[in-house]
Amino acid sequence: MTVGTPIGRVGQPAGQDLIAQDRRYLEILDPWPGSRILHLGCGDGRLTLRLAGAVGGYGRVVGVDTEAEALGLARSQLADFRLARVVNYVRFDGQHLPFRAGGFEAALVTESLASSPDPLDLIAEVRRVVARGRRLVFVQTDWETAIYNTADEGLTRRVVQALREALPGGTLGRQLFGLARRAGLADMWTDVYVLYNTEFREPLYGHFLATKLVKELLVDDGSLPASDYEAWVESLRRTAESGEYFFSINRYVCVATA
Repeated sequence: MTVGTPIGRVGQPAGQDLIAQDRRYLEILDPWPGSRILHLGCGDGRLTLRLAGAVGGYGRVVGVDTEAEALGLARSQLADFRLARVVNYVRFDGQHLPFRAGGFEAALVTESLASSPDPLDLIAEVRRVVARGRRLVFVQTDWETAIYNTADEGLTRRVVQALREALPGGTLGRQLFGLARRAGLADMWTDVYVLYNTEFREPLYGHFLATKLVKELLVDDGSLPASDYEAWVESLRRTAESGEYFFSINRYVCVATA
């Protein structure tokens, strides 16, 4: 989901790192054939289509996002998808889900709490629309956990700090368990998915973050001087050429029962 700032939900390449990440999210949600699933924060629909594959022709997956651009891209991918009739996309306002109480049998909420004026209220909304006793999975990145091994550690710290400040809810990942507990969810447990790369190249996420998101969020709006950005990217390339490049970021997962 994207609100106000692009965080990679639209036009983001799906490398093997993101495919592995999606696979882990599906393992945690554990959807079954014929089930009705809510995917809040569907973005361009990449993961939503994998959910549709899991529920099969007798199931239903509803992808929800705040961004019209993302939903347009998601809908455009349905034309060649064999289970297109299983999927529906809906836009919402970041606060109120336009669904009846208990209408879903599970919910996967990816990177969506930062879009809401009140994340606690949004958790309550998700709980409302999922049948009692069914599974809820919330995923939220903590942007301060982004790590790049570069020759210029000081500049890298500046970039990561500026990125955290530019993104809404940049530290919600670390707050996720506490928010879910305050919302009164039951049977809670947590997981941390560490997305990492050892190569600086497309379509891997670390490359996308450095060459697209940082530029759009920090350089284009003047938060980071272009000269500093160019020096930083060059340091990443030099580190990659030496075989010592490393990137990682933490996705925090909270699993609960509605």
